[in-house]
Amino acid sequence: YCLDMYAGWADYIQDIYFAASPEIFPSARVWNYKDNYLDMQFQILDFCKKYDVRGAVLLNGVNNKLTDDNLDRLKEYLQTLCAHGLKVVVISNPILSYWIRNNFPSLSIRLSILSLEYTLPKIISLYRTGLIDEICLPPELNRDEDSLKELKKQCPKLQLSTIVNSICRQSCPLYFWHQALYNSDRQMSDDKKMKQILTSVDNIGQNLSNSFKQI
Repeated sequence: YCLDMYAGWADYIQDIYFAASPEIFPSARVWNYKDNYLDMQFQILDFCKKYDVRGAVLLNGVNNKLTDDNLDRLKEYLQTLCAHGLKVVVISNPILSYWIRNNFPSLSIRLSILSLEYTLPKIISLYRTGLIDEICLPPELNRDEDSLKELKKQCPKLQLSTIVNSICRQSCPLYFWHQALYNSDRQMSDDKKMKQILTSVDNIGQNLSNSFKQI
């Protein structure tokens, strides 16, 4: 990443999130920075402090075991990030919220889009018990106006955000295939292979379009 290119846009950026170190809490892609990834995280947080942007770390991996040893390593890791200005943690497991509240009360806790706690009553309960400060809305709530109004009524200080990088609408019958294909494409570093795949996808889309017209 070239963070300096975003400096001119800093007034429009509220926070920048990044995956936790995979050896501590696997949560998302780390790409090609495995050997110096912690330094990369420090650079992101230093950029955030410089431009008054919040740094947010993803702790939303759904298969991480919350053992004493793992939590000890996580605590040391978060202490290091907090020393560089970390402001937000993004979690999928609400149990982790208890631990973060006790050990890092100054951090804002955001419920991840990957969480399974996405019925309206569960979200309201987590907010009322003080376990979340923010939520990244799941796609099915983004267009549910009644639920959003009820959420704001019941949780007036809950900060809402939404992800707008989905490959297509949730209602698309090929949504999961599109998402898997998109994620696979992003992991490829060979431009030639990427162009071949995207050309293939375009052809598939054209064939589907023609088929639907015939139907």
